Amino acid sequence: MRLIGRIVLWFFALIGMTAASAVAVGIVFAVFYHDNEPVMPERVVLWLDLDGGVADTQSEAPWASFLDENTLTLRSVVTALEDASRDDRVAGVAVRLGAAPIGIAAAQELRQAFLELRKQDKFAVGFSPSFDGSENMMALYMLAASFDRVSMQPSGTLALTGVSIE
Repeated sequence: MRLIGRIVLWFFALIGMTAASAVAVGIVFAVFYHDNEPVMPERVVLWLDLDGGVADTQSEAPWASFLDENTLTLRSVVTALEDASRDDRVAGVAVRLGAAPIGIAAAQELRQAFLELRKQDKFAVGFSPSFDGSENMMALYMLAASFDRVSMQPSGTLALTGVSIE
């Protein structure tokens, strides 16, 4: 029985030494073989996909970051556009609108941020497969009006509706 105990002990000791060696090798590679700084091009165009919409706040649920890691908050988008307007490397922003569930208030905030960006001689272009007259289409029209240019697929529909109040 003592022989089996020694074999198990040596087996686990071997596993422990292998794990410690792997960690040591990983640290050596991390210290000596990493890039100092990524190379940024002189001019960049930022890509913003608003097809999923923007949230007012980040979710408090601990599992939310695992389920939907691309959730954009209104504040983070506006802050990124403000930073882009001050950065000389940014030439402009390309935006995909899609069927973004964006409310009027969020569209006004984004519109103002895009107008400030354009005041700095940077372009803003938008794309939407269709402007089909869904319930939040007025907000998307208002947001799209702040762009230099808006494109739509040739097969897309354009439904120009007015505002009504009851």
